[in-house]
Amino acid sequence: MLKTVIKAQENSAVIVLPFSDLSRLGMSVGDEIELLKNDNEEVIVRSVKKNERTQKVLEKTREIINRRKSALLELGKGHE
Repeated sequence: MLKTVIKAQENSAVIVLPFSDLSRLGMSVGDEIELLKNDNEEVIVRSVKKNERTQKVLEKTREIINRRKSALLELGKGHE
């Protein structure tokens, strides 16, 4: 777990991370991130780049499932 402090800088707030922590997270300066707040009041920081990649994988998976739907339904019936 990383701990840091939100600091003021001119008319903005910034979160300062040491370069070593940023690298460990697989991120670098200039990366676009999303901040989300869940129902437990937890703030989640995630890479937009990784989220886009995940969305592409989901889209391709859905395409494959739709193309193979009849075969998958047959497999789901099992042996009679």
